[in-house]
Parts: sequence; structure tokens; C-alpha cells
Amino acid sequence: MLDRTQPDASLNAEDISSSIAIDTAAADNPPGQGWRWPLAWLRRAGQYFFALSFSSLTRRIVSLNLAGLVALVASILYLSQFRAGLIDALAQSLLVQADIIAGAIAASAT
Repeated sequence: MLDRTQPDASLNAEDISSSIAIDTAAADNPPGQGWRWPLAWLRRAGQYFFALSFSSLTRRIVSLNLAGLVALVASILYLSQFRAGLIDALAQSLLVQADIIAGAIAASAT
């Protein structure tokens, strides 16, 4: 019964013709064609809702607030890297000062 080339003997003529029509309709529409119309409709509905729910002033305010937030996060990330570099430089300068003080103490002790 896995071979679909031969019609089933238990089916009558109407069932055979309807199954052939369904098979040809499925062959005519490639995959994904059936979803284009609902997706386009949803996209248009979303754009319409967005246009009605947010005025241009609201969009400007939100976009500027988001830009400010991005700038704040970027500066925090940049400054945290810069701060780590400053801490390393401070530790290195403390080591150099310790060497200078140790040399001065050693020179004065002898």
C-alpha cells in the first residue's frame, strides 16, 4: 500500500478524482507560497498599528532616549577598560617607587 502510483481498489471514482485534484493543487503551489499572504497581511497590520499607536514626537523621544542609553552603556564599557589600564599603571608605578625606596634605604644603610 506504500506505492501511490496505483489507485486503491476500494476507492470509488469520486474519491480518486478528488485525491488527484488535491495532489495537483499541492504540486502547483511550491512550499512557502501559502504563507506569503498571511505574513504580508500581518506585516501591514503591524505597520498600521505602529503608525496609530505612536506619534512622530513619541518616536523621536524614544529613539533619542535609546541613543542616549546606547551611548551610556558604550561609555561605561569603554571606561571600565580604561580604568583597568589605569589600575595596572598605578600598580606598576608603585613597584617602581618601591624599588627606588628600597635602593635608597640600602644605600643609606651601608
